[in-house]
Amino acid sequence: MRWAAAGLGVITALGTACGFPTYGYVEDGLDSALDSGGPDTAVDGSEEAPAPFDGCAKPNGCGGCDDVGVAGTRCDPCGQWTCAGTKVTCVPAAPAPGTTCGRCSTATYACTVTGKSECAVPDDRLVYEDAQFKTKTDELWTLDPRSEVIVSFKTERAIAYFDASLVLRRVPLTGVPSPVSGDVTFTIYAGNPKDGLAPLATTKMEAASIGTTAEFRAFAFPEISPRPLGTWLSIGITTDSTANTFEVYGGGAAAFPAAPTDTSWWHRGLSPTTTWAQEATTDLAHVLRGKACPP
Repeated sequence: MRWAAAGLGVITALGTACGFPTYGYVEDGLDSALDSGGPDTAVDGSEEAPAPFDGCAKPNGCGGCDDVGVAGTRCDPCGQWTCAGTKVTCVPAAPAPGTTCGRCSTATYACTVTGKSECAVPDDRLVYEDAQFKTKTDELWTLDPRSEVIVSFKTERAIAYFDASLVLRRVPLTGVPSPVSGDVTFTIYAGNPKDGLAPLATTKMEAASIGTTAEFRAFAFPEISPRPLGTWLSIGITTDSTANTFEVYGGGAAAFPAAPTDTSWWHRGLSPTTTWAQEATTDLAHVLRGKACPP
């Protein structure tokens, strides 16, 4: 009896099958006696359904198992894998890479990493300078909220204008009660002060962003369509800053190269408004830039 009791100590009853207990030996571990070879049994005694398995080594993004590609990715030589039902098919990119594009038709379509065809340089126009005068040796005017300054010139190129520059130097003021940093406002006009001005575009920049050394300061504006050659354009500048004044620079008759013949600059008071006064012996430094297709 002692031997039998000891022997029973190394086995454990796990359950019954057909009325007979099923035993597992402690030395083997209980898992060795649990392989029933049938479906899993839930806690409530019902059989659990096996986990779904679609057999796809690489799903194709279209609900299928076609492993040739994945929808939305590039296929060679240039295209995208696209759903055709549950399969994928390579749809070539259009327009074909190498096809001419651009506003001047000097660029070509290129294939992207995702298999799309995009124009390498959509705006392939070149940048040109219209009438310009780059001498900035002399301080010609000090701009404050009480005045406006304009430089006028005749167009020399058929270009679409997008920015202009004047030479400015910011001079911070001291002792001003409640100073306002404010803005500097640039306006492009058709015409000139003598014959009449029609605003074409206006833009502003923070007054504090202008440097305290004399330098060309460019301001961008919405693109202006080409003007007829030989017609007048003007660049005007005002400010509402009471914390700064702005020196405007240019040069006189001795400047080399000389300013274009049809160039002039003007100023007037704004408070109260006065008539335009032309300065005949000097010219403001300025550059007007635009874009056009090469000749």
